[in-house]
Amino acid sequence: MDHITMVTLDWVLDSLKKKKRLDIAPYKLDSSSTSSPPSTASGSTNSSDSKKRKASDPADEDEKVDKKIKVLKEIRQPPVDMACTLPSTYSVYTDSDVAWNARLNQTNLDPNNNKFYMIQLLATPTNQYAVFCHWGRVGANGQKSTDMFPDLDLAKRCFEGKFREKTKNAWADRDNFEKRPGKYYLLPPDDGDSDEEVEEDKSKSKNKGKDKGKGKKIEGSKESKDDQTTPKSKLHHKVQELVELIFNTGMMNRQMKELDYDADKMPLGKLAKSTILHGYEVLKRISEVLGGKPNMPLLSDLSSEFYTVIPHNFGRNVPPVIRDAPTLKKKLEMLEALGEIEIAQKLIKENKKLDEALTINPLDQQFASLKLNKLEPMSKTSERYKLIEKYVKNTHGTTHSMYDLVIDEVFDLERQGETERFADAGFSKFHNRRLLWHGSRLTNYVGILSQGLRIAPPEAPATGYMFDKGAYFADCVSKSANYCFTNGSDNVGLMLLCEVALGDMHELEQSDYNAKANSQKAGKHSTKGCGLSYPDEAHDVNIDDGLRVQAGPLKSGSRGAGFRLQYNEYIVYDVSQVKMRYLLKMKFSY
Repeated sequence: MDHITMVTLDWVLDSLKKKKRLDIAPYKLDSSSTSSPPSTASGSTNSSDSKKRKASDPADEDEKVDKKIKVLKEIRQPPVDMACTLPSTYSVYTDSDVAWNARLNQTNLDPNNNKFYMIQLLATPTNQYAVFCHWGRVGANGQKSTDMFPDLDLAKRCFEGKFREKTKNAWADRDNFEKRPGKYYLLPPDDGDSDEEVEEDKSKSKNKGKDKGKGKKIEGSKESKDDQTTPKSKLHHKVQELVELIFNTGMMNRQMKELDYDADKMPLGKLAKSTILHGYEVLKRISEVLGGKPNMPLLSDLSSEFYTVIPHNFGRNVPPVIRDAPTLKKKLEMLEALGEIEIAQKLIKENKKLDEALTINPLDQQFASLKLNKLEPMSKTSERYKLIEKYVKNTHGTTHSMYDLVIDEVFDLERQGETERFADAGFSKFHNRRLLWHGSRLTNYVGILSQGLRIAPPEAPATGYMFDKGAYFADCVSKSANYCFTNGSDNVGLMLLCEVALGDMHELEQSDYNAKANSQKAGKHSTKGCGLSYPDEAHDVNIDDGLRVQAGPLKSGSRGAGFRLQYNEYIVYDVSQVKMRYLLKMKFSY
C-alpha cells in the first residue's frame, strides 16, 4: 500500500461536481488513520470481509507497478430531485457504474392521467441512506416521501419494491424493461448534463453578438486555464452565425415545446435512439388501426402508450387521441425532429469534451464535426445567386400568402463523400437531374448536414407519408418552406437546394402509400406527385452539364378532377440520388 495515496470520498464527489480532477492534497488521509475504508462514489462501503483484499494477499503481490494506482472511472451521477429537502451531503447512490435513480412516466387518456414518478436511493459519505420519491401530474409540484434507512440493503430493498410496484419489472432486469398495461414506463437515465447545457445556452443567448468568434476567457478550467483565452475562429463570420444557429440547444427546446414535447421530463440530451424507434413502432400500430375498422378504445390505448414513451406536456388538458392521418403525420414529424436532435446532442457533447483542450475555437470544432468539404457564402453579385433569387421569387405559391421569403444568405455546400457517392452511382450524368427545394426545421440541420438526408426507418408507418417513405423535394419554394415551421417570433429558417437525379418518373395524381414498390415495378427511378401549379417550363435553365433549374413563374394547368396536390412533389427512395448544392438562410416576413 506504500504507493497508493488514500483520499476521502469528498475528493471523488467534489471532482465529479466540478467535472475535473481536483488537487488531492486537502483530501489526503493519514496512513495511520482509523477511519473506515474509502467509500465508493455513491457514498457506501462494502462491509463484507470476504470482499476485502488484505495487503498480504498474493493477488496484490503479483500486481504490476503501473497498476498499483487505481484510477476511478468517472461515473456521471444524476442530480438529486429538486423537490428533495435532505441535506446537500446526500447524493444518488451508485454502484457498479449504475445509478439507483428511476424516472418513470405514464399517460392514460381515458382517465386523463399524464403523470410522473421519481424514485431515488440517496446516500451520504457517512453511510446514511434514504429512498426519496416524487410523483404527480406533469406540470404540477406533486407529492413526495422520504424513507430513512441505517442500512444499505434495507434501502435497496425499499427502492426495488417501489420500482416493481410501479412498473411490474424487476430493477435487476431494467435493461430489458417491458412496458406493462396500466403501469409506469422507465425513461432513459439522467446523468445531470442537460440542465448545465441549457443554462450555458441561455448564457450564450444573453451575450449573442458579443465577442463572437473572438478570443475570450474560459471559466471553470483546470490549473491556470482561467487566464487562457479561446483561440479566434478561422471561419467566415457568416458561417460562424450559421453554426451558432443550428447548434443552439435553446432553439431545440423551444421548437420541441411547440410540438408539446416535454423536455423537462426527458431532456433532449437524454433522448435515446431506441426510445425514438419505440415511438415509431407505436405510430405504426396506430396507422394499422386507422387503416381498418374504427376502434377508438384501441386507438386510445395506443395513444396513451405513445405519450408514455415520448413524454408530452398538455398541462391539464386531455391528451388528444391520435385518430386521423393529420395527427399521425404531426407525431411523425416530431419523431423525425427528435431523431435529428439526438444526433445533434451527441455532437454537442463530443464537442464540449474537445473544447476543454482550448486548441480550437468551439465554433470551429462544431463546424468540423459536421464533416463538410465546403460551406462558403456566395457573392450576392454572382450569376448563380441571381438565378437562385429568381427561383425564390417566381415559385412562391399563391396559397402560401401568410409570409414573404427573403434570402439572407446563400452558401455553397458540399458534404464529405456525397459528390463521390453521386458520381460512383452514375447519377452525375443521369438524365433528368433537377435542382429542387427541401425544407426542414432548424432542429434538424445538424443531423442533415453531418449525416445527409435520410429516409424514415422501417419502424415508421408508410401511411404517414403521401408517396411512401423517401426523400421529398419540391419545385415550389414555399411548398418546402412550410416544412421549416417558422413563426412570427422565430422567423429564420434554412432550406436546401439539392441536385436530384430523378431519371424516369412514376407520375401520380393521388397519394400512394406503396409508391416505392409501384414505381420500381413500373421501371421508374422516382415518383412525381403532380400538382395543379408548377413552374413554366419555357423558363427552365440548364446549368452544370444538364442540371435543370425550374425558375420560371408558376402557372396552373388544366388537370383532371382527381388531382389532390396543389404543387408538385418529387420523391426518391435512394439517398445516393441526392447531392446537396446550396444552403439558404431565409427570413420569413409574416
